[in-house]
Amino acid sequence: MKKCLYCDFNSHPGSPKEQAAYAGALVKEIDWWGRLIGRKQVASVFVGGGTPSWLDYSLMEQIFAAVYRNFSLARNAEVSLELNPGTVTAKALRAYQRMGINRVSIGLQSSNDDELALLGRIHSWNDFLRTFEHVRAAGFSNVNVDIMTGLPLQTEDKLKRTLQMVTMLRPEHISAYSLIVEPGTPFYERYAGDIARRERGEKTLELPDSDLEYALYDMARAFLTGKGYRQYEISNYAREGYACRHNLGYWERKPYLGFGVGAASLLCDSLIDRHSDMDLLMRKDPAQRSCAYPNLRFSNIPETDRYIDLWEKYDPGQQLDLDEVLADAPWIDSKTVQKLTRREAMEEFLFLGLRKTKGIRETDFFNAFGLPIGSVYGSTLESQSKRGLLRRQGGMIALTKAGTDISNQVLAEYLC
Repeated sequence: MKKCLYCDFNSHPGSPKEQAAYAGALVKEIDWWGRLIGRKQVASVFVGGGTPSWLDYSLMEQIFAAVYRNFSLARNAEVSLELNPGTVTAKALRAYQRMGINRVSIGLQSSNDDELALLGRIHSWNDFLRTFEHVRAAGFSNVNVDIMTGLPLQTEDKLKRTLQMVTMLRPEHISAYSLIVEPGTPFYERYAGDIARRERGEKTLELPDSDLEYALYDMARAFLTGKGYRQYEISNYAREGYACRHNLGYWERKPYLGFGVGAASLLCDSLIDRHSDMDLLMRKDPAQRSCAYPNLRFSNIPETDRYIDLWEKYDPGQQLDLDEVLADAPWIDSKTVQKLTRREAMEEFLFLGLRKTKGIRETDFFNAFGLPIGSVYGSTLESQSKRGLLRRQGGMIALTKAGTDISNQVLAEYLC
């Protein structure tokens, strides 16, 4: 097992003993939150990576037992697991089905073996095909496949081959992400010169220049929509009825609770209301919210060994006050605790919500913040509408195709 060369996620290798210790700590954290906030109803669960499928499925069973012990899953809850090709067996997939997992996300990235090798992926296209076949044989009818655009030396022909090969398999969902070369990764060290050239508008050597990067993104969009996949968010496409509800929760600023090393949460600071429901990771019915909008962000510590050690020693007792938790809980990274101002929450509502192709409802803004959106962002909305970047009609506000093409610049206009 090795880390992909472009990856900046908080992921680490672990021996079977270390994996068992980590799963045990994770179970303790889930149990602790269950005691703290009561048995909330859950609309979605997402087990993300790293590569969760490396974990022995017996440990995954312990984790899901803790989830069911502490939370009530809604009848139609979406329960997702990320996996990489070649890291899962048919036996494990059947066990995932028994656990209630009903959606899997497979990290392909490319159908071209040379591009996979360049990315540092440990699988081939044939490995992916075998995994996809096992997933279908196990009975999964909601499958996502991740692909990437903007790869080094990627051509339109190479991308087209990936799109053709993947859509022939008819997955329910396809995520088509543009490569972002993050500082601190081997890719950043290798392509720092090209990154600088692209920022200066100069010709690049291996990374696609800005024009080709856009052409690849636009080609993926046209190809996938032509094959019946609806673009419902800047980088995500789904057949009818298969948009990822968990990810939509992020873009709609629904409260969520993250467990494990480096996991992030967005909560209401008056969360401790044992009569309200939530989404796991956490969604409330707006009519039942105990606060106008979720305004509290924090993350767990990023060090695996420390996280395990703390949960082996920590005795939380009967501590039931969220402010005390955030101040004293040793597994929460105190540097990440942020109580958002009303204005900051409004900004998030805009730059997250406008990632969705259907956009945002003006009434949702009013219900959350008690103000018409035009009274806060009227001049920006008017300016973007005049420039053809935004459409505002029928109580909805959404980016146009031109606005989506330069979404980073458009959305930045809503930040102070």
